[in-house]
Amino acid sequence: MEYSHFAHGTALSTERTFPSKFNDVIKKLNIDLNANAALAKTMTLDQFIKAVRTRGGWDYKNHPDLVKHGLSQSLMEEFGNVHFGYVAAARGLSLAQTLLGGGIYQSFVQGGGYPKELDINALSLSNSEARLATEFGYSWGDNEGDAYKVMTGWEAYNASN
Repeated sequence: MEYSHFAHGTALSTERTFPSKFNDVIKKLNIDLNANAALAKTMTLDQFIKAVRTRGGWDYKNHPDLVKHGLSQSLMEEFGNVHFGYVAAARGLSLAQTLLGGGIYQSFVQGGGYPKELDINALSLSNSEARLATEFGYSWGDNEGDAYKVMTGWEAYNASN
């Protein structure tokens, strides 16, 4: 899918809970968080994975307008992680499913992260247990700090719905 296939426009009430540090990103790239969340709910798992993977429609760290709008790579990487958590929550994934999915992708597809911290048994954790594990530094196999950013987006969605 290309960027044009995804919803763009003005974000509505979800901006209240989505971290305000990204307001400039949302505005400059014309991202509609409500529409992205609604779209995530309708996607098959395969469509969702294709949308959030590297070079997918929601891979904001590689967005073609990044430089044009003066947005830094590090800011966009952080935004991408938070957005991933947000749309994963909208799709109905548990926090553990979201974090482990990100860690598996990072470790096995991108060749980074901490593959030794991947544990399929972590899927049995409740959302509060997954939150606690993340707050205590469990990486879920992802790059350092990414799991916390993903969790931030996941919690932002759930706080607004």
